[in-house]
Amino acid sequence: MFTTKELLSADKKIKLSIGLMEDGFVENPREYDDMVEFTTREHRHYNLPKEFNFDWDAYDEWEMEEIEEMDKNYHIFFLDCYEHSGMKWSLAWEWMQCRFDTSKRVGLMRVKREVVEDRKNALEFVRDALDVYNKWLNWEIYEWRLERLVIRKSEDGREKSEWEFLDGCSWFYDEDEALCDGKAICKNIEFLDGDWEK
Repeated sequence: MFTTKELLSADKKIKLSIGLMEDGFVENPREYDDMVEFTTREHRHYNLPKEFNFDWDAYDEWEMEEIEEMDKNYHIFFLDCYEHSGMKWSLAWEWMQCRFDTSKRVGLMRVKREVVEDRKNALEFVRDALDVYNKWLNWEIYEWRLERLVIRKSEDGREKSEWEFLDGCSWFYDEDEALCDGKAICKNIEFLDGDWEK
């Protein structure tokens, strides 16, 4: 865990840490989202989602209304991609529009009409899916750990202090949410006040 915040108990023997999960343990959310399907144009550097086939060359000049008319089974939404020290996907025209760093209409998300009838509700599913995917893509997934200070004696009789793991939980897409969950577990522990950001 890459620690971003730490909180110490009043006796300094209990530590609650909040931090970013290690990259290798974070599962791609596109592997388990069955409400929204996501596909993109080919990218020369990244392996991006291709969850359904779409003929980009054939439909480059089509407007959204025409594509919606073409497929009566899905609500379809165009996506933009902003790349600058990371990557962020958004609904077309909804986020940063930069002539150099924003690629327009390079992705599509779709939601089955039989699952979500109203387009406005489908839009919220898409926004939520994009939020989770962007946080995964940019390594913004948090966990908390609770540890206690223990003193052990080495073979030569000297005392050595170290932090021993007690409890923890991961997969929070918001740092404050992880903090609140961790503090709820520790509700009987009095923590020191003050600025404890790492």
